Amino acid sequence: MPQSTECYNDGPYNLVSSTLPVSGLFTDFSKAVSLLREARPELRVDLLEDCNGNVIVENFFNLLDRVETYLSQMKDADQHKKSNKFIVEVEGLDGSGKTTLVKKLQQDFPNSLATKTPSPSLKEIRPLWDHRGGILARAFYMISNYVLEYEIANCEEAVIIVDRWYASTCAYTVAYRDDESSKRVMPITDMSNDIFKWPNDMRLRPNILLVLQIDPVVRQKRVEDRAGTGGGASRFNPWDDRLAKDPALGCRILQALNRIEGPREVLSINANLSIDEVLEQARKIVKPAVEKFHRPLTIVVVGTHASGKSTIGTELAKRLGCQFDRELGEIERDANSLVAGGHLHGNGSSTGFDETNGGRDWDDFLHKKECQRDSKCNATRVVETWHIGNAAWYQFRQQQSSMENIDLDRYENSISKHLDSSRVIVVQLTLSSHSVMVRRRENDGRNKDRLPMEDDDKECQELYAALQHDMDILLKNVVEALSLPFLRIHNDNDGEEAINRILCEILSFVEKYKHS
Repeated sequence: MPQSTECYNDGPYNLVSSTLPVSGLFTDFSKAVSLLREARPELRVDLLEDCNGNVIVENFFNLLDRVETYLSQMKDADQHKKSNKFIVEVEGLDGSGKTTLVKKLQQDFPNSLATKTPSPSLKEIRPLWDHRGGILARAFYMISNYVLEYEIANCEEAVIIVDRWYASTCAYTVAYRDDESSKRVMPITDMSNDIFKWPNDMRLRPNILLVLQIDPVVRQKRVEDRAGTGGGASRFNPWDDRLAKDPALGCRILQALNRIEGPREVLSINANLSIDEVLEQARKIVKPAVEKFHRPLTIVVVGTHASGKSTIGTELAKRLGCQFDRELGEIERDANSLVAGGHLHGNGSSTGFDETNGGRDWDDFLHKKECQRDSKCNATRVVETWHIGNAAWYQFRQQQSSMENIDLDRYENSISKHLDSSRVIVVQLTLSSHSVMVRRRENDGRNKDRLPMEDDDKECQELYAALQHDMDILLKNVVEALSLPFLRIHNDNDGEEAINRILCEILSFVEKYKHS
């Protein structure tokens, strides 16, 4: 971000600079870190107030090595476990009240961290790069974004409030042009959207980017007051002077901040008000979002018999690092009492539901048990069949018994109630025909053990109609009524490759919707 007060020759680095989309705007870690390593001999260690200047430089480059290792591991790792932190990035011009707001917001959340870019770990080395200026200072500030991500990824706090991050690096770089030969500066509104996109190799992104909008006169007074008390950035930081000389520069920076793409939300706050009023604006945005973000997630896997619910559900839970709740009906049935056609009685036996349970219908019993399991859910989970699948089974059994009064409302009501404490995503595994069910029963005896049949072809046709075709209608009604994220996946193929393909598709879908 800052430029030097001295003129250094950036000529040796022109080759790298010429490949950037905007002069000084790095788009990844590798180019920026390569430049800093190449320039290491240039650093004026004598400018550091600490007598252990060489140690500070050595520690800095060791830190970059650790960050590089982290990025390499993250590139190859399972990315679907990474977004467990809620990140708020606070942006604005110097003097707009960012630091004060960050500290006060952090006090609202018990398990939270207030930090900034560059992070405190870079405080000692920062003046050297500010003093050097030019393309190397730009590279340092780009690298500082990755250092912060590395520190966030390794901290224990669940809510992170950040005073500046990549949005500042981008906005200040594109807004300021130090080329005196340039007679015209391109308006921020005319620049390509690609310029404002979050770097692809930065894995973490803000959930909310708050941009503090402030009048230039108000800002300047605050900066002058701050300078009088010894506050501000490093002693080589020139931005207060630049903004004082060119008020239009501040407007360009704010315009650029509002164009940043990558955070889930970019919202503006009026920073001309008192700190208490600014804090209240921020609280109204951040508090509800944090509460919603940290609600557990219920991922429901439904489908007809032998559609792969257990296999996919088990592996999905492993990859997400959460619990897997098997189909409740299978858990509650007595495996030693299962007979052909017993599924028509619900409990799988030839006699129907045991009278010792009060004579209640199996589906009533199962619905109550499912609600009880929901009430104990306080963490993200993958659940097989759940209320949606139970409703399809219930409807099938009632139709087979020629019952006219089929009450499906209770299932939708139970899902609606669960939404008060958990977010819900629905994944339906479909088959092209009942013959896939027959094939899988022949190839895997566990399917026959779980659901004995007298006539596989006939009964698989009946189940296919009830648990896929009729379930399609049920799902449509419930998903639309409750606005649930819904993914339908075809699952005819067997084998590890097919399973991995489906899991990748589900994981991408979950990543997209899990905090919506």
